[in-house]
Amino acid sequence: MAHPNARLTPRARWDLIQTVRGAGYPVAEAARRFNVSRATAHKWLRRFDAGGRAALEDDASRPRSSPVQTAPSVAERIVALRRETGLGPHRIAETIGISPSTTYAVLRRAGLSRLDRLHRVTREVVRYEHARPGDLLHLDVKKLGRIPPGGGKRFLPEHTQKPTPHRTHASGSATITSMSRWMTTLAMPMPRRCRMTAATQRSSSWSGPWPISRRWASRSRAS
Repeated sequence: MAHPNARLTPRARWDLIQTVRGAGYPVAEAARRFNVSRATAHKWLRRFDAGGRAALEDDASRPRSSPVQTAPSVAERIVALRRETGLGPHRIAETIGISPSTTYAVLRRAGLSRLDRLHRVTREVVRYEHARPGDLLHLDVKKLGRIPPGGGKRFLPEHTQKPTPHRTHASGSATITSMSRWMTTLAMPMPRRCRMTAATQRSSSWSGPWPISRRWASRSRAS
């Protein structure tokens, strides 16, 4: 991803190349048109010559090599000690002979930095997850204010009749499936008794990466 102050996006870089190579503009003139320096324009020209249009995309910010990165064998030993003994990062670091900050980083990457999130016996991460989409749906409905055309109540004339609640508010529903933690949202201007039914029907008919089958959706509605 480009940094916030980047002058050129991948599309603009391609337009710069087309301006120089296609339309025949000098590099200095093309750089002036795109509000960049000549060095920047030459940089993207060199990258285009070396790798084509694919080279105009942003490179990953991750370094190509990390010489001081913790060795996989050490990381596995840290995780194993955490699961087997439940020791804290400082005691694990003392046992292995590394710094506590390194131990913290490894445990955080492995999701083992908090003991209260682990099972007391198995030391596994406590996270309930159902096998099929729609086996368990979390539904939440929230009342949201809606700004009417022309502004809110502070901009309405004094003689204007007070708006009815169903015109000034909408119901925002969020549905999360416990199998994938995929969430769908829906804004519904309807009475309270219809909100949950509409949200459940919307989730059951939604076709995404993990579609909810009719059998499991009907079971969820029944429950």
